[in-house]
Amino acid sequence: MSDYSKIKKYTPVFTSDGEALGEALALYHRQEDVNPKLKLYETYLEIYSLEMGNSSYVPTEFVALPAADAESVELTVAISTFAKETWDRTPDFVAGHRGKKEELPSGEQAALI
Repeated sequence: MSDYSKIKKYTPVFTSDGEALGEALALYHRQEDVNPKLKLYETYLEIYSLEMGNSSYVPTEFVALPAADAESVELTVAISTFAKETWDRTPDFVAGHRGKKEELPSGEQAALI
């Protein structure tokens, strides 16, 4: 269990400048070839947005560690950085089922953002 397992499923996720991205769904852990210099991060938070109609996969290096009673999750980057990254693409290790999926503990499901 990672420190990010404090995040509950369906917790709203925002950028550092307050833009709503969606709701947290799961964590994915890369089992091999971890190299942040090549943007091959170890763990990703899956965020689903009903408005966008897809998931984003944000490396946990860019997710602020939430307090246990947090009602939202905040990224450490602004929407402009989020938009420049390729986080709207499913990482190869997730698509190829070569990683480990960690279900987030159940939270209260709100209307998906």
